[in-house]
Formats: sequence, C-alpha cells, structure tokens
Amino acid sequence: MEEVVMNDKKRANIRFDLYSAFQFSDSCAKIMSSWQTDRMVCQAAEQVLEQGLMDLRAKSVSSDIGKNLPHGAKVFYSSNVRVKQDTSLRIKLFNKVWADCGFDESWPESNGDEYLSLLTSADRLKSAYSSVKDLLGGRLVLACIEDFDRCLDFVREYLETNEYKVFKEYKDFRVKPKRDGYYGCHLYVRVPSRGAPRFRKAELQIQTLLGNAWSLFGHDMLMKTLEVPGRQLLLPIAYRQMAGLSRGLQATDYMFGITRTFINES
Repeated sequence: MEEVVMNDKKRANIRFDLYSAFQFSDSCAKIMSSWQTDRMVCQAAEQVLEQGLMDLRAKSVSSDIGKNLPHGAKVFYSSNVRVKQDTSLRIKLFNKVWADCGFDESWPESNGDEYLSLLTSADRLKSAYSSVKDLLGGRLVLACIEDFDRCLDFVREYLETNEYKVFKEYKDFRVKPKRDGYYGCHLYVRVPSRGAPRFRKAELQIQTLLGNAWSLFGHDMLMKTLEVPGRQLLLPIAYRQMAGLSRGLQATDYMFGITRTFINES
C-alpha cells in the first residue's frame, strides 16, 4: 500500500513538473500571444452577450413561460458572461494535449524532454486551441431541472430573433453528467458584432440554482489542482466526491420541481 501511495505521489509530481515546463514553453507562449488578440474580440462580444442575456431575462417575465409561476418565482434567476482567464486557458490546453498524447491511460515515466516535446508540439497545441469552445462563455440560471426544456425553446427563439445564430451543436449533461458530476445544457451561439471587430462564437451554459452553486464550488476546487505540486494526486478522489454530491443535488432539483408544481396546483 505504501509503495502504491509513493508511486501516485511520483506520478502527481511528474504531471506538475510537466505542466510547469509546458506553460513556459515557446509553443505555449505563441498560442497565448494569439489569445491576446482573440481576447480583445471576446471582450467586445462579452458586452453584447451580457446585455443580450439581461434583455432575455426581462422578456421572459412577460412570456408564456413566465406565467403561472408561484408568487416570487422567476424563470431565470441570474445570468453572467465571462472571457476565459489566461490561467484557465493554459490548464485547459494542457489537459487537452495531455489526453491527446494518451497520458490519461499511459502515464509518463518521467518529466523528461521526450514527454515535454510531445506536450508542446506546435501542431498539437494549435489543434487544442482551435477546439476550445468557451473562450467566451455565458450562463443562465433556472430554478430547477424541470424548467430546462421549455426554457431552451424560449432561449433559442429569443436569440435567433435578435441577430444571434444558434448552432445545431448542443450538449445535454442531464442524463449523463461529466465524470466530475457536472450537469447542465450547453448551447453554442454566434454573438452579433454590434460594433465589435467580428462575430464571436460563445458557449451558453444553462444550469439550475443548485447546479450553478455546485459549478462555482467545483471549478474553484478542481481547476486549481495543477497550480500546486502533488495536488494532482487528489483529482480522482475529488472527482468521485464531487460526482456523489452532484447526484444528491440532482435528486433535490427534481424534488424542488415536484414541490413547486404541487404548491402551484393546490
């Protein structure tokens, strides 16, 4: 048992050492330089999307989905928009090239240059960067799970009638959550320029109040694991614990919906 723990610690430190070298590599620096240009476009689109989501929430109050709700209830409880931070982008790129190299299944034996060269391949990094879909992201927060379907139709219709393009691509993590327990729905939209340099594709997350609280906590806890030596060892345990917490929250989400319906129909 002690030998297994020592091996796990060694593997965790190898991953941290490779990440440390990765983030200061020339290849990563070039990608981050490209990101500085793209970020300016995202920041311009961020303001457009933020106003768009605020207008959407206001419109929902007088819409069909806003009718017959219990007193004080809302369709959308909050919305927010953000441009991805540099540190989060580096971690995401590292995780993508790490998986692309097959290191999730076959762990590197050392932090040597032969492994670092695979992680910092210019072509591999360029491909990873082009696959990042949430450089610009927005989030709409609903009351509970049962609101998803009717609200998704409203969101699509509202955005399309206000110069947004809603792509066919769509992800639904309600039935099969991510391995860390994340559940929610993702739409992908093209934000109208409205004076910005060009249109920008954005990821729009739709979550419940409980799912949003879980995401905020989980992101802060899990996304920071690459920044401290040895903490990668905690990832498998953290994923299992967060997934267990998520299952409990999903059950509570459904019960909230049932209770709300009971109160509304009584």
